[in-house]
Amino acid sequence: MTEQPLPLLEPEVWRTCSEAKREKNKYIVPKGYRENRHLYSGYQCHICLKRMTDEATEKGWWVHMTVSSQLVPVNTEIAEELSQGWFPIGNACAKKLRLEYRSQLL
Repeated sequence: MTEQPLPLLEPEVWRTCSEAKREKNKYIVPKGYRENRHLYSGYQCHICLKRMTDEATEKGWWVHMTVSSQLVPVNTEIAEELSQGWFPIGNACAKKLRLEYRSQLL
């Protein structure tokens, strides 16, 4: 018996953070940011928009997204013109996604 491939996740499913919270997170300055600005290169969690340190980005989770903002299961091939590429997400948001939709290795 062959397993059915996993579906692409629609934004309504993977956006576990409200738009109001995402908008607020864009402007929140993490504790210690001013003293440790050199640790931040501008990455934000793609789901909740919280700022991420370079180390958290390197060792953290990534998701593959289509041009229609759908999440692609790991190890699933899609046409290049349908892919937006890989985006970082924070640990808290990664815990809300099934393991099949996130990867630590790029």
